[in-house]
Amino acid sequence: MEQTQEEMNQTKKRKVLHKRTEEPKFINEGTYGCIHRPPLRCEEPSNIHSYRNKISKLLTKTHAEKEIQEYENIQRADPHNLYHLGEPETCKLGMQSTNKNPIEKCTMAPDVENSPQDFQLILLKDGGNDLDHFIKNIHSSTNKPQMLEKCWIEMHRMLRGIRMFLMNDLVHHDVKYTNILYDTQKNRMNYIDFGMMENIKDSITQCKHNDYDWTNNWWYFPYETNFLDVQSFHQGQRMNRREINTYVNGNLNKDVWFPTLIRMTKLTKAESERLLYDYKQYLNTDFKTISHHGFLIRYFSTLDIYGLGILFLQILQNSVNAMSPTFNERMKVLALRMISFNLKRRILIEECMTIFEQILESTGIMEKYNLRFQSHRIVQNTASRNNITKKKRNILA
Repeated sequence: MEQTQEEMNQTKKRKVLHKRTEEPKFINEGTYGCIHRPPLRCEEPSNIHSYRNKISKLLTKTHAEKEIQEYENIQRADPHNLYHLGEPETCKLGMQSTNKNPIEKCTMAPDVENSPQDFQLILLKDGGNDLDHFIKNIHSSTNKPQMLEKCWIEMHRMLRGIRMFLMNDLVHHDVKYTNILYDTQKNRMNYIDFGMMENIKDSITQCKHNDYDWTNNWWYFPYETNFLDVQSFHQGQRMNRREINTYVNGNLNKDVWFPTLIRMTKLTKAESERLLYDYKQYLNTDFKTISHHGFLIRYFSTLDIYGLGILFLQILQNSVNAMSPTFNERMKVLALRMISFNLKRRILIEECMTIFEQILESTGIMEKYNLRFQSHRIVQNTASRNNITKKKRNILA
């Protein structure tokens, strides 16, 4: 059958598109998806006009549908794309030969090969590498102090992002170094991977009906996660001092997640012991009198702060000898408050942002880049610029 002009144009476009793009390369694998840059190709024909400056996420259709739904939530909360990369594109997974090798590096590869129709692609703007890549490669940088300073300044965006989530009754629920992209050329960070994002009110309702999915712990989740369901909550409140000591010193300390937390954050023995002491103190005091509803409000209000606090500690490992001792000490104190095992003492977002800003200003980092904070926003320090202009005029006079 003879092709129409439109079909011929589409065929030509696909040939040019294929010619201009490199083969996909495996980058990372998250909780539900496998990331490639350049992206995996879609099944043709598709509505994707260009693969340029994009990454792909391969995941099951079920998880893709949920993630797209959550992108709709964050798009409403962040319509100007201040904290994320914008609305993604979706398409059916193509089975071209160029997709085969990159997919084989994903743990889901056997399932993809057996049932490709059960998988889908999400295509996103390329926001750079994740912070795991930044942390691992900062040692080889010839300008490590400046790179870290710029990283810490841009980290303020991630705090504002958490505040934005909370103002819209949302929680990311998966804040970690692989779920924040950092384009060092543009000095821009973005949250990604919204597959676990939740509406806080809905999550609270589920917890009250023992119907919440995320009651098991993970190394970067707060340890009171085990008490989210109402039944577990009341059982925890009934524990006496001896049972609490056994639970914390025995079960929790030997659990794989706590040693993983210490290994990933490089906390000292004294710091790790303090975390466990604070947890015991909380379970023996404030936990026994707080209502289940109050407990849940505090938990979800600090869940993303906790994840970001762990990330702060991971970056601080690389700040030694690159940032001032005062900066490192004060930022570590803040990070430890962000991951406090005493839920009542875990810092809330407004105070966290204020202290973070004070640290960057008092240690001279903001002034160095002619910046300042204004109403939790980063702005140019025009007063400083005017002073420089006046000094130049005086010199010329």
